[in-house]
Amino acid sequence: MYNIPILSTDKKLNQKVCDLLLKSEGTKVFPVILKTTQQYIDLLNVDMPELVFLNFSDTNFEAFDILNTIIQDPWLLHSGIIGLCENDKEISKIDNIRGTNIVVVIKVEELENNLSKIISIIDNNRRIIFQ
Repeated sequence: MYNIPILSTDKKLNQKVCDLLLKSEGTKVFPVILKTTQQYIDLLNVDMPELVFLNFSDTNFEAFDILNTIIQDPWLLHSGIIGLCENDKEISKIDNIRGTNIVVVIKVEELENNLSKIISIIDNNRRIIFQ
């Protein structure tokens, strides 16, 4: 079992992600909800998780600033990022950013149909993805 930090202040989204992660067959993940940028950066520095969620649609913090912090600090680049977005504009903006370890960007509306499969693919290919 491993922890997957989630940076999001959206309680409904957090609950949905947690429920889907805990229901995923064959995976042993434990979601950890973080509500501040500092908690997120501290956790990346100390725990060095392989995989993290970042809610780019959250209005309570600027996810793109966090992404820039990660890019500027090589110590933080080890975590694969699953980006959560509400719209195509955010996805397009993320696609134009280079130098990150974004594994996948997914629309919130597609979580229910795709998250279990995404986690399964990542788990099955973790040696390749996280080397």
